[in-house]
Amino acid sequence: MKIYLLRHAESESNALGRLASSSDESLTSVGMIQAESIVPELKELGVTKVLCSTYLRARQTVKPFIDEVAIEIEYSDLLTEGELVLGKRPLVTTSDRQSDLSDAADSFLNRAILAVELMKGQKCRSLLVVTHGHMIRELINLFLDLPNTVRFPQENCALSLVELSEHVKVEYLNRRLGSNNHGLGTRSSPQP
Repeated sequence: MKIYLLRHAESESNALGRLASSSDESLTSVGMIQAESIVPELKELGVTKVLCSTYLRARQTVKPFIDEVAIEIEYSDLLTEGELVLGKRPLVTTSDRQSDLSDAADSFLNRAILAVELMKGQKCRSLLVVTHGHMIRELINLFLDLPNTVRFPQENCALSLVELSEHVKVEYLNRRLGSNNHGLGTRSSPQP
């Protein structure tokens, strides 16, 4: 199975350099151009289904593609933005203040685990997942079954491929719209 992970196009917070944003934040004019520009590349992937975050910026990113192709799309709250999980898993903290952060991170990690299950449960050979930078980073860490979180860079409209077969293979198809291929790595992790 091939799973293509696409980070949404540039949002208002991205343009301002902010790390956090709301669920109803829209794309900038640059983001709208990015969303339109990536359609030809997405059409070449042979995608037969799309899973998309319910956040507006993700829905706006995939809309030009969906408008041009007749494929099924499913929206899922599992794919929404969240706290990046840092350090070794499971995340354990001791102070009350840290505990609140841990709860948020644990909740996000649980959603990411459920999102992986949702993806693996799809009955298609080629799936496009439109989501957010932190979610993509966590999904890649989960697919590769890494003991420590690795911060894989995900720029706006970055497209990564996860291939599930005897081994899990993850690679960049582009770092951002219009860039060259860059490999991420492979981990020998037999699939059930």
